[in-house]
Amino acid sequence: MGEELTAYLDGFGIKTFAYEKDGKICVANGSIKQVEQGYIIESYAPYPRQYHFIDRDMHFICPDGKTANKVLLTQYGFETLN
Repeated sequence: MGEELTAYLDGFGIKTFAYEKDGKICVANGSIKQVEQGYIIESYAPYPRQYHFIDRDMHFICPDGKTANKVLLTQYGFETLN
């Protein structure tokens, strides 16, 4: 049981992924909403610390001890939302 919990917390417990499908940006382990500046991505992870958009080689990792429930995805990368 401990190994499974560790694997979960190292993966979907902290990470949210954006990807492109049929020309549309989608999210795994979160939700996405288009806004004027780009896209707001909200993580479903219990300890959201990492956002990855592998198709565009964009990554956001919170500083140690910090979390980010929502980020803004622009054409330039991820930005934190207050």
